[in-house]
Amino acid sequence: MKQCLFAYLIASQINANGRYSANGIGQMDEIALAAKVDMKATWQLSVGFFESVSKPTLLKILREQCGDSVADNCASMKKVDLALAMADRLAGKDWLPPALEFEAESEPQKLEEAA
Repeated sequence: MKQCLFAYLIASQINANGRYSANGIGQMDEIALAAKVDMKATWQLSVGFFESVSKPTLLKILREQCGDSVADNCASMKKVDLALAMADRLAGKDWLPPALEFEAESEPQKLEEAA
């Protein structure tokens, strides 16, 4: 019970609304980098996720990940069928929703410059 309370108190102090520190990195990105979080190894695509995303956004993702021809072929699908196709076509592509991506690529340089 104490661990749950401690986790809640810590989590309530985290600002995940895009506020950036002096080194230009968001607070959530800093925490994820320090904890060595690998969302690509953890997060799994699901049909439910894609059902919650708008159809134009789904088609944009398909265009970026699979090409124009695949997106054009799927454009006439109903959203439920498109969500199924998205989960199928993006499986194994290492794609993450933008909210789950962290600014890890340029981190060491930014952290060294800020020091």
